Amino acid sequence: MKFLNFLNMKRIVLPFLVMVTLGLSGCMKPSDNIQNYQYIPAFVESDFFYGFTFKTPLGTVVSTEIQNATDLDWGDAVIIFFTVNYDQQSSTEYTQAYNVEYVKASSGIAAATPEGVSITGDFDLPIELMGIYGGLNNYLFFGFSHKGTTDTDCFVYEMTYDINEPVLYVRAKKTESGVKNGLFACYMGSFYSDLKDAETFTIQFKTGVDDEGNDVYKLLMDEYGNSNIPTGLGKE
Repeated sequence: MKFLNFLNMKRIVLPFLVMVTLGLSGCMKPSDNIQNYQYIPAFVESDFFYGFTFKTPLGTVVSTEIQNATDLDWGDAVIIFFTVNYDQQSSTEYTQAYNVEYVKASSGIAAATPEGVSITGDFDLPIELMGIYGGLNNYLFFGFSHKGTTDTDCFVYEMTYDINEPVLYVRAKKTESGVKNGLFACYMGSFYSDLKDAETFTIQFKTGVDDEGNDVYKLLMDEYGNSNIPTGLGKE
């Protein structure tokens, strides 16, 4: 699946993103001795010898560049870029990487509500574009883009569903503090459990309100017009 979005990396500023296809493992097999990996979902873990490490769909990624990072904490959800030289691996338990870059994501949980309505009703920031980077540990990693916002704006996201309907409803709002880059890792464990009989689900994201004040939603689709997402993406 391809979706448009943006990320403000340490040394890379992109006006749009190409999202990772659903089923990450298929695009992360090394074809050469040196392989570059982009937009990979990860969680921060720690190791006595390596310090901070990244748990990814590839396995555990280690690097001296992030070993003693001062802006990471155990359990942080991040999107990472890195390079691997497969001729210079000293362990079969870890993947040693370099040129590592990471961006933190905020996190939350998909909550069940009657008919999937908003819990608080105050998520009023239109979502221009959104996409999925992939899944890990029962989380899906999302990216968002909003018109009329600045680099200093922070965002919060709400994701709800009705237990009888395989649809995830997504909303956004500005907040005074938090993540500024439109990245969100959503725990989907309860969603998958409640909708265990559904093979796929769809996502509806709020783009605004109509003249009568009713919420307007848009169906998330890839570049081929497909809107069906496998139930259990990223499931452990």
